[in-house]
Amino acid sequence: MKMRLSKSKLMTYDQCPLRYKFEVVDGIRGEASPQMIKGSKLHSVFENFHKGIGSSKSINRSDLVERMNKLGGGEYLDHLKNFIDFNEFILKNGGPLNFTPIAVEKKYYDEELDVVGVIDAIYQFGDSVLILDYKTGNHRPGYESSYRFELAIYKMLWDKFNPEKKATHWGIYFSKTNYLWKEKFKSVSMKAMYKKIERLREKIENGEYEPKYSPLCRYCFFYDKCFG
Repeated sequence: MKMRLSKSKLMTYDQCPLRYKFEVVDGIRGEASPQMIKGSKLHSVFENFHKGIGSSKSINRSDLVERMNKLGGGEYLDHLKNFIDFNEFILKNGGPLNFTPIAVEKKYYDEELDVVGVIDAIYQFGDSVLILDYKTGNHRPGYESSYRFELAIYKMLWDKFNPEKKATHWGIYFSKTNYLWKEKFKSVSMKAMYKKIERLREKIENGEYEPKYSPLCRYCFFYDKCFG
């Protein structure tokens, strides 16, 4: 039997195996960081936007901003304005019937690989199908390989359960700066994803939990356990 892994667990282990051990193996759940709280709130607002708030042409832009701002508790107004700007051309050109993505917050489980993941949104424009992940931080040039790994997992899951609308593109939208990084999916990245999942799974099963130090360590809940 395989060990069921989620996209987030795979990403956690890839970023730092020791953090994975603390959280998953030892069951130590740290307090949510401000970044995690912000991300959770904004993802919820973005989901509600797609599921109804942004689906009517009768609501003008200022009304959308106000309603989304209330949903978010009055925080992160710049993120909300950017998100509406990003989607506004669909509202103008597509109208209510075409505005909502073909899928929002879809959870899929691949029994063969024993991997689960939740996709933020799937857009369709003509024959193109775009897998989109939302992030509330900044785009970091040079991290594209990491982006491709998680997006390849999403494409694998989406294509398996939606063979009639296989993803042709993938991308990440950064709401802080209103920046979209996207590209046509790369078959080489798909092959690399499968190999990486098996490699990470093998390391986890072998109990390899060495720390991986980086500038992000200072934001980690377990910073004191490693450096204290």
